[in-house]
Amino acid sequence: MKPTQAPWIVGTNVIKNSPEQREMICVSPASNIKKIVAITGFVGAEDESESIANASLIAISPEMLEALIAIQERAIANINGTLEANSIAAMISEIFEKLANEAGA
Repeated sequence: MKPTQAPWIVGTNVIKNSPEQREMICVSPASNIKKIVAITGFVGAEDESESIANASLIAISPEMLEALIAIQERAIANINGTLEANSIAAMISEIFEKLANEAGA
């Protein structure tokens, strides 16, 4: 089974015919905001800001997977002696800084 195609975005939605007729904080694919990938909390709840932060982390998970694959590929290349450890560290820092910025951290 393939995951839902990225990019994912954070938004709000109300699920019809659910016991909770409240606006929920959710993650959806940008191409279909009615499809919900994850629900992290409710709008107006005491922990709303934490729910938004959690949704932001979930939303960048496709990019995080790509970053981890790139890291793995660079590490394998380093094992073969084609890259320096410093270049891998710089690449990892750059990738995770980009992901943190996208998540609003």
